[in-house]
Amino acid sequence: MPAMPDADTFARTAHRILVSEKRRPVQEVAQALDMKYATFYSRIKGRVPFAPEEIRALLREVPDVRLVDALLTGTGFRAVARLVGDGSGDIVREAARAIKEAANALWEVQSAFSADDLSTDGRQRAVEHVAAAERALASVREHLQRPGSLTPAATVNRRAPRSEDGKGVQAPHEG
Repeated sequence: MPAMPDADTFARTAHRILVSEKRRPVQEVAQALDMKYATFYSRIKGRVPFAPEEIRALLREVPDVRLVDALLTGTGFRAVARLVGDGSGDIVREAARAIKEAANALWEVQSAFSADDLSTDGRQRAVEHVAAAERALASVREHLQRPGSLTPAATVNRRAPRSEDGKGVQAPHEG
């Protein structure tokens, strides 16, 4: 019985991350999942589907958002990493990442249009940047919605600039 298309997408993604990109040794991950190498390899080759508990264990061992995106392909949902701890200070980093990824997506689109080439590769790169920007924005939203996550220590220092003598810098008077 052939595997379902979404299972194939997940297996191909896991194979690319572990074998092509060499993110972690396949043998090491197989051991961490308490599987024989041959059993695990048959899963990432798509010959045998992963069980749900195996997917969760793989995500713990190889926390790559592309694996979750592969599971969600065609559903209209996007994978977003959960905040860990109190999330202090992360909102600024996530907002900057969202801006960077959105700019990268726009750059890919602009480059493709200026070269009059909306190739599959160019489109795929733009789609990946858009997906990363969406995840970063979702993380910013989670920060904003989480009670107590935006304490003064977790936000950018908004105090007025100080001069070398420690006194506040005065803004020029407009009048």
